[in-house]
Amino acid sequence: MSCESRAFSFLFGFFLEADFFYNSLQHFLRQLHDIGERK
Repeated sequence: MSCESRAFSFLFGFFLEADFFYNSLQHFLRQLHDIGERK
């Protein structure tokens, strides 16, 4: 495996993780907002 492709796969994996984290965070914030609306 060349250095470039290793770096690319690392970045790709990082972006996938970041995307997953962002979606989880949005879901969490939406739930918090719903709880706030119910009170």
